[in-house]
Amino acid sequence: MTNMDKVRLNLASRPLRNTRFYRACLVGLAFLLIGLAFLAGFFFIKYGFKDRRAKSSLREVEREMQQARAEETRFKTMADTAAKAEKGGVDLVNSIIFRKTFSWSAFLSELEGALPDQSYITSLAPSFVGEASLDLRIKVVSRSLDDLLALINNLSARNFKRIRVENESADERGQLISEITSSYERTL
Repeated sequence: MTNMDKVRLNLASRPLRNTRFYRACLVGLAFLLIGLAFLAGFFFIKYGFKDRRAKSSLREVEREMQQARAEETRFKTMADTAAKAEKGGVDLVNSIIFRKTFSWSAFLSELEGALPDQSYITSLAPSFVGEASLDLRIKVVSRSLDDLLALINNLSARNFKRIRVENESADERGQLISEITSSYERTL
């Protein structure tokens, strides 16, 4: 009697009849979990290396950006220093260019167009101010105060600014002699 059959007792109200299926499912689930763990580990290692490489390249880019900013500030200071050193020369050259390109015929045409018929200019003293403007002092002989007001209105209708009557006097014929200052803005 060495060969005895084992008796298995199942005290459940509904005993499992086929345990092989459940054991196979359990083993399959275990293999699936182990496979997923290996896959997760593989991705963790693979993308961990990529993450480290990306972070190191990001640090390299940030370092290069910092160097570029430092170089930019250095160039800006050099440019500012050069601009300050050459400002007088540049302003001189610009004023010479402005004086050479100033259209005197257009200026005198504007002045003539503003002058009423019975008025005439006895003195004209222009002086350059800045890059695009001209200060002007003129003496005008007008027949009456109405002609002087017409001249002032005509000047303000053109490119003349800051028009002021400085002196007024009458000559022996009763004409009005006025000294007017204004500024002429050149149109480009």
